[in-house]
Amino acid sequence: MRIPEDYDADIFLQTNVGTVMDKNFKALSPDMPVSELADRIAHHDPEVSVREAWPLVGPDKQLAGIITRNDVIRSLEKPGPDSLKLREVGSSNLVTAYPDETVHEAVARMLTHNIGRLLVVDRADPKQLIGYVSRTHLLSTRFRQVQQERIREEGWIKKRSIK
Repeated sequence: MRIPEDYDADIFLQTNVGTVMDKNFKALSPDMPVSELADRIAHHDPEVSVREAWPLVGPDKQLAGIITRNDVIRSLEKPGPDSLKLREVGSSNLVTAYPDETVHEAVARMLTHNIGRLLVVDRADPKQLIGYVSRTHLLSTRFRQVQQERIREEGWIKKRSIK
């Protein structure tokens, strides 16, 4: 067991989701055929290939659900995938986050629900999608803290060795 030698501030408690979320996410229409998304993934379409999941937003700009790559794969194993729409194979039972809550709260929610991403919604209007946050976004917060600590330690070591 590691015994801390000094106080470590928990960056997850000090950082809000709004600071780390991706505001430039690609939302898809819930009425898009599953076969179209599968084809775009297979052809490495840069708009969809960089994600493991996509929010589903209707023409009214309201959040309708989320679909993951695994949802797409499972749907292609079923008969008649050409007629299926994203809304039919994605999930409308959403676990979301708010931009003003801490990264700690978001991580706890992801672990509790065993999911790898959260859609960030407006607290006043939970159907208004404003961001996307994945494990990578959240862990990058910790990584930045580790990098900053290394820079500080190196500077302290250099100052001590000069004397």
